[in-house]
Amino acid sequence: MAALYSMPSILTTYDQLPANMQSFLLYQLLRRTPRPILQFATQTMLPVLQRDFVSELPVEVSHHILKFMDTRSLCRASCVSRRWQDVVNGDAKVWRARLSDARVLPPAQMQCRRADGACDGAGGRVAAHGPVPVPTNAFKEEFARDYVLDRNWHEGKCRHISFVSEGGSVVTCVQLTDDYIIAGFDTKNIYVYDITTGATVRQLVGHEGGVWALAVVGNTVISGSTDRTVRIWDLETGRCTHVFAGHSSTVRCLQVLLPTDTRTPLERARNEPVRYEPSEPLIVTGSRDTTLRVWKLPSPTKDTPYVPRTGAEMPPPPRTNPYFMRVLEGHTDSVRAVAGFGNLVVSGSYDFAIRVWNVVTGQCLHVLEGHTAKVYTLALDTNLHLVISGSLDGTIRVWDWDTGACVRILRGHLTLVGLLALDHNTLVSAGADATLRVWDHPMQQPMPTHHTNAITCFQHDGTKIVSGADGTVKLWDVRTGAFVRDLLSGLSGVWQVRFDRRRCVAAVHRNDVSFFEVMDFGAEPEC
Repeated sequence: MAALYSMPSILTTYDQLPANMQSFLLYQLLRRTPRPILQFATQTMLPVLQRDFVSELPVEVSHHILKFMDTRSLCRASCVSRRWQDVVNGDAKVWRARLSDARVLPPAQMQCRRADGACDGAGGRVAAHGPVPVPTNAFKEEFARDYVLDRNWHEGKCRHISFVSEGGSVVTCVQLTDDYIIAGFDTKNIYVYDITTGATVRQLVGHEGGVWALAVVGNTVISGSTDRTVRIWDLETGRCTHVFAGHSSTVRCLQVLLPTDTRTPLERARNEPVRYEPSEPLIVTGSRDTTLRVWKLPSPTKDTPYVPRTGAEMPPPPRTNPYFMRVLEGHTDSVRAVAGFGNLVVSGSYDFAIRVWNVVTGQCLHVLEGHTAKVYTLALDTNLHLVISGSLDGTIRVWDWDTGACVRILRGHLTLVGLLALDHNTLVSAGADATLRVWDHPMQQPMPTHHTNAITCFQHDGTKIVSGADGTVKLWDVRTGAFVRDLLSGLSGVWQVRFDRRRCVAAVHRNDVSFFEVMDFGAEPEC
């Protein structure tokens, strides 16, 4: 009892001791304290030592700190308290940074919003195959949606439908919209299929030869054919509203040029005036007749139809076509590839050369020479003003489109480089040597991945690659070059692959019949 009565004086004495003596005395007491009392002391001290920086700091500072946390840490932080949850979920910049870091969406698409839940980018809702945190802001909605879709792609969880193509045995080109698959065939047919059911919606009838070039802009379909014509179609009605004649051989490639802000990143940073080029939508077509032709892109519903009375055998003079603009002449062999940006068009030819054109004036700005065999494919880096070309000589060349100089040669493929795609600063090339190569921009050492036969088609979006060859459709991780899974196997051929954020469509050959395989990774899984 005497010790109990002396407690106030002991505490008073402790308070009066210097800090180093307090530390020594406390250390000695802790050494003599049994474990149960130490546990009590720990429980008492922890709340005192902890600081709720999220609640105590200005909200702007808290948001800045959260931007440096990874996604898993953000989700854990949101479970600490209601206050933390409100801060984590309430700041759009935090989740916008996660989207940007993951590169799951291009910046333009990051403005999409849905107030009623996660959307799939095609007007539907994404089926979540597993628990997903309930999003509470628009960017978190997008991140949750993309997380589910990425997981479904990697795990192969999808709704899979397969249907026979009615257009013919060889599928030459495929385009996707939110609702349709538009496919061209070597038998003059263009078919439109419902992307959800596979049902034939309509057939676009008019070409007299195989369709080898196809583009879709809104409700407008543009096609080029071995019958030497370019046709414009109304997608919703299937009606051909315009026929452009003038080429004297197969229309092998085409590019649609829409008015685009062509300022460089530096010009945007300086807030220089917006510069849209070209002034109106254009079509540029490349042909085996060695020429390119430039046409105005008409609207099937708003512009006057134009169908010349003369057939493709006797094309009308260009002056009778109000949509014809000019011929670009200079190549000496078939034009195999065309790409464009603003008023600039680049063409690749079997004459081993690449030409850079101004479509408004028709002037050839540069002739890019260096390849020692046919040029098959092109890609453009619109930020750095680079032209990238792939050739039968097995090399990829990088050119400065402002000066015409070759700034780099990428080697590694053993033979034809037939396919190139640049997305999110990552260049992917595919060759007849069965090699798919991922080049980190600005194009350093490649990461090779292998099929067992020549790669016939591929697409990539900066995070994944889907490729077709050797009877399989494969999924790869762009960042690592690692093989993820076979999406399809047991095929005798793969004609084309196309995908959007949610769906993958493959035109394949199996048992002497062509099929379309549609895998929807945002629907309830069946595969």
